[in-house]
Amino acid sequence: MALFSKRKPPVSWEATSFIRPQLYRSPPGFLWGMLVLPENAPAILPLTPSCDAEEPILCWQLCFSTCTGHIINSMDYFKALRRLTPFVVDKRLDAILLRGLSKREWTDQVWGFRWWAEYAALDLCGGELTPIAEDDEDMLEIRYPDGGMIDVGLLSASNMYCITAVDSDDETGWAHPLFSVEAERREQLPAALQAAIYRFRK
Repeated sequence: MALFSKRKPPVSWEATSFIRPQLYRSPPGFLWGMLVLPENAPAILPLTPSCDAEEPILCWQLCFSTCTGHIINSMDYFKALRRLTPFVVDKRLDAILLRGLSKREWTDQVWGFRWWAEYAALDLCGGELTPIAEDDEDMLEIRYPDGGMIDVGLLSASNMYCITAVDSDDETGWAHPLFSVEAERREQLPAALQAAIYRFRK
């Protein structure tokens, strides 16, 4: 049977379509841009989308189109780019080349990705984790019954992840934090956070 099986051609820049942005006007009146990623089809996405317009484009969204043409699940374009990393075949200075994604891959690993799951799986030592916003200055926090807290955020000034432990989430606690540690890269953050939790609670 292998003799008659159909092999998918390799994904290449030359044989792949560049996804063109489209502009829409929201009910409040501002312009927003959208790119549509087709199901099971390789695609080229710009790292920084742009479109000729006489006024600012306030946000960019990436949507997913099923094989039947239905548009599902739009999300912030730049957040989507980060989550699409496992599906990138090649990258240039201005664009990425993606292999085709199934609907399940999109819904489970991109649009519906629980970015905080790896942190919730850590030994929190009795704390309660609250996710706030992915890769933001207020990213997540872990609160403890005695009032102590660990705060995690991405500092825009240094582009470093900062983990801060305080005795109390008030003016006094933040005036004298117990300690603060930094992680340069996202992949370093879970281990750094686990070490900070043990330092704080054990």
